[in-house]
Amino acid sequence: MRITPAVFHITTPERFDSNQVDFTGLVTKIWARSTGDVFARITIGEVSDEEEDNPEPGAIDARLTLQLPNGQVNGQDISLLKGDALHVTGYLSDITQWETLRDFLLKARQIGLVERIPELAPAIDAQVKRMVTCVIPETLEVLNVKVGQINARSTARLEGVVARVWEYGGHLFVRLAVYDHHTLVTNSPGNNGRERRIPHYVTVQFPNEQVDDRGVNLKPKDRIRVSGLLGSRVYSENLRSFMLSAHKADVLANLSDGQAPDEVWTAYVQTCLVAQKLIQYTKK
Repeated sequence: MRITPAVFHITTPERFDSNQVDFTGLVTKIWARSTGDVFARITIGEVSDEEEDNPEPGAIDARLTLQLPNGQVNGQDISLLKGDALHVTGYLSDITQWETLRDFLLKARQIGLVERIPELAPAIDAQVKRMVTCVIPETLEVLNVKVGQINARSTARLEGVVARVWEYGGHLFVRLAVYDHHTLVTNSPGNNGRERRIPHYVTVQFPNEQVDDRGVNLKPKDRIRVSGLLGSRVYSENLRSFMLSAHKADVLANLSDGQAPDEVWTAYVQTCLVAQKLIQYTKK
């Protein structure tokens, strides 16, 4: 007797995580990448040109990065100028960028350091992987208002699985894996006959390790729904940390100026969701 293998069909439709942002802000910088995508820096709140180029660790004004695939919104060409006030709705996504030692020194305004410490020259193209959180707009409206009349605001809502938890500066941070309907599908099969997707990773901050005046206790693999404001986590990194991350400890060991790696710093801005409301799902 021939036995036919059982085929289990999906009985429920695929459920996607929430990933929504809505904000009003000011365009302060526009640039392009070799991929053809256009990027714009958006500030929510008052930020001077000096603060934009040199963010201070601990700054709380949101500095968002807008990513326009092929310089478009939903496949349509747009006009975008520095100083434009925008109302944007969309979702959060992360992209990978590689920063070289040359990039790091330029950002730190220390490119002449290679001439002073020639042992750095062989490592000038050493790279460190950076993850950048961007807003992908689904709607973008240029507002006809003056700079002083902008009602800067933001809201965000995410759902996903906690991938990582850490504490810093008295606050709790989680790295959330978000499986929304914008995520890319892989060739590998997923669970229960569904497609396997590549999640978006977004950082969520719980100020003072609390939400609604209650302590937050989260662990990897917990599933949560969180809403709040878009914010920026500004942090610094020195040359020593960069070189170690780039696997160039051997170069550090042979520098003619051993103090320079600890004295050259630069700042980075990481977009995050600052939590105001939280639903922590219980496990089955």
